Amino acid sequence: MKRLIVGMLTITSMSTAFAAETPVTMEILVGQATQSVTGNGTRLKDADDTSVAIRFGYEFADSWSAEAAYYDYGKASSSFIDEYGDKITDIMTSSAFLLGIKKEFNLNEKLSLNARAGIAFWDFDIKETDSSDPSNPFKASDSGNDLYLGAGLAYSVKDNLLLSINYSFLSMGATLKDIDGDAFKSDNDINIVSLGIGYQF
Repeated sequence: MKRLIVGMLTITSMSTAFAAETPVTMEILVGQATQSVTGNGTRLKDADDTSVAIRFGYEFADSWSAEAAYYDYGKASSSFIDEYGDKITDIMTSSAFLLGIKKEFNLNEKLSLNARAGIAFWDFDIKETDSSDPSNPFKASDSGNDLYLGAGLAYSVKDNLLLSINYSFLSMGATLKDIDGDAFKSDNDINIVSLGIGYQF
């Protein structure tokens, strides 16, 4: 929660500082995030949920922008039946505050292609429930930072209004710890496809 507050204050101060004299873009993004979790090199589970984000960009040079964003990747769940016939249900929750750079390539006056890269400061939680003992779920969480990559297309509808389609990828290299302090390595690979609407000012 503290990271979210700090991130949103950073985004807000960034937009306020540059809005009056430099090109600033604010976008709202909605899409689907696929979370693929592995443990000790073995694929454990895949799950999808709605992803929402707010993103600000500051064009500091021609076709180059600095960006800050907050992503909520949703609460994805998956279930399977184990060898004992019990139902195992996993719920994965993740989010990230992103700082990065965007490079634009103009295809024509209204359409542009872009590439993004930067650092994601993420939080990841997982809760696993066994139907044989539902009152005693396994819970683990971690936070850290990793590289993210992205690409997209943006279309200028009017002078200040733009629409976009975006793809981004983030791999969270987590060390998950349960309530007993036991830890295991896990990767949560997140692929996000989203649609955006933005305003330039």
